[in-house]
Amino acid sequence: MNVPRRRRCGVPSASRIAAATAAAGLGLLTGTVGATAATQWWTPGPRIAAIAIASTPARRTLALTRSGVLWIVPGRNQGGRVTLGAPARAIAVSAAGRGVAALSDGTVVQVAGDRAGAILGVLAGPVTALAAGGSTTTAFAVAATSRGLFLLRTGRAAERVVQGRATTVVAPTAHGLPWWALVGGRLYGSADGSRWARARRVGPLPPGTLLLGELGDGTVLAVESSGLILASSSHGLTPSLQILPAGGFAGVPRPTGLAAVGPTSAYLATRGFAALLTPDDGYDWYRAAPSQLPSDLEAVASVGPVAAASHPSGDVIVAGPGRLYLHRLQSLPSPPVYVGGSALLQWAGIAATTAVAILLGLTGIVLAAPRRGRRRLGRLV
Repeated sequence: MNVPRRRRCGVPSASRIAAATAAAGLGLLTGTVGATAATQWWTPGPRIAAIAIASTPARRTLALTRSGVLWIVPGRNQGGRVTLGAPARAIAVSAAGRGVAALSDGTVVQVAGDRAGAILGVLAGPVTALAAGGSTTTAFAVAATSRGLFLLRTGRAAERVVQGRATTVVAPTAHGLPWWALVGGRLYGSADGSRWARARRVGPLPPGTLLLGELGDGTVLAVESSGLILASSSHGLTPSLQILPAGGFAGVPRPTGLAAVGPTSAYLATRGFAALLTPDDGYDWYRAAPSQLPSDLEAVASVGPVAAASHPSGDVIVAGPGRLYLHRLQSLPSPPVYVGGSALLQWAGIAATTAVAILLGLTGIVLAAPRRGRRRLGRLV
């Protein structure tokens, strides 16, 4: 009788095990990446190359580009161009929705519709920062210049309220909060924008302090050019975060904008790390969906009642190279938790994909392993 050839026992080779494991791993990775990409944090907006955007509780704001100034309404694809007669250096929008622009010749004007309105004042030097206040009928502005901080009102001469080199000024983000400004490396505050006093328990800040912001609960954030973020406390302004180098020879990302978006939250725009978000008065910082943004951002602003006591809402706008990106805020009664139907579907998709991938991987291992051959009887002679 013929002796049957014995097949090797069903022990899969290392290459087959690796192939099956790789297939399962790819299945897991594909499910995770797909579910994550389904959650859209930033929405591409109009193609506007903005270098500055004004934060305001109003429903529309001003954007400054190298070619002029435009009105922007979140959700609309185009902005309305404003004719000013001279290039603008700084912009601001009051809580009542009144726009203000500082021109290159030192003139500070109201922005009414698509053209320049009443002149608020004329300054001798260029304006480095601007903040606006007032009602729906009248507006005033506070301008930061190399000669000091100036109060500008229609029909009155420009009044210097603080002497020294002023670098930035911010208007209140909510009713009842003070104004803040940096003059000569010192922090100054004002209840109404007209009378200013130096903040107590706050020492001199480095000359490289670029940005200043005020959250809805009154917390003040300051950002230095070195990437150091300071937050107000009972001891003054204390270090909160040091932004690390982006890697290689890139150095520390340069902060370019700061915008409050709620009682305890703020966004920071950078060149190198896209946007950073703090939900707890600057104690913790996170990268806000960096894969959906360019790494270099020129500005950030909040538009709408983001710090309202009840039902806060609004948008965050960041300016990338040649395009704006928008993020619609959810209700912010406490540190924001972005959980919704899309997040639940994401986790459900990840769980289902993981289970299917594991089953497919185990099935592949079983199929890749040859079965033990049966012993056949030979022919009888």
